[in-house]
Amino acid sequence: GARATDRRVSILGYSHVPPVDSQSGHDLPGAEVLTLAEVAAFLRVPEDAVRELADGGALPAQRIGSEWRFLKRAVVEWLRLG
Repeated sequence: GARATDRRVSILGYSHVPPVDSQSGHDLPGAEVLTLAEVAAFLRVPEDAVRELADGGALPAQRIGSEWRFLKRAVVEWLRLG
């Protein structure tokens, strides 16, 4: 069968080898979903700052019910592009 090293994918200049038998939901490069608290910790800012950015549409996010969810790759791209 195909080896994982044969399936390299480059996103934003980073090479990633997808796990072969992943059940974690992280089998797509950059598909990691973060909560508001996780984004705040990742960016090292208060949760209220992240909430304000998401509410205003400045930070790419999706509201699910009363909670925000963020794709880590979108947060990284937003930060990179400024």
